[in-house]
Amino acid sequence: MDFVLHGNSVGPNFARSVKPGDQVEVKGPRGRVVCRPDADWHLLTGDETCIPSILHILETLPTGARAVAFIEIEDDSWKQDFNTQGEVTIEWVARGKAGPSSVMIDRLRTLALPDGHGQALIIGETSNVRAQRHYLIERGFRQDRIASEGYWRPGRNGGHDHVDD
Repeated sequence: MDFVLHGNSVGPNFARSVKPGDQVEVKGPRGRVVCRPDADWHLLTGDETCIPSILHILETLPTGARAVAFIEIEDDSWKQDFNTQGEVTIEWVARGKAGPSSVMIDRLRTLALPDGHGQALIIGETSNVRAQRHYLIERGFRQDRIASEGYWRPGRNGGHDHVDD
């Protein structure tokens, strides 16, 4: 199990305090953000809180599956190595301080979408996720080919937003 140690909130504080041998109760995974086998290619976006999820998805891609991933990070210290059987392009997008921003939308505006039927997996700060979802729909993505989940919002501890609007 991976945890992102970001800031002073419930998840990171739990991860810092747990010790080998402690018993914990875990719920999930919820299973909404998964790769569709009928997709010709996958687009994944997220921030530091999504690194464990995105890297797990990339590491478990079938041989030859195509994916493009953009991960917002504060700085290069957040970059991580991973192994995959897929054909993956990953870009670590340095952004400075975390929170609502246009960094990922700005990056998506320069992306030439590959040919074929794509699937987008968008996770991260809720308002950023919503903006990316709306932008991809404007570019012609069908709503049923976008899985979007808000992992966090400023000022809220815990919680999760299904972004379907």
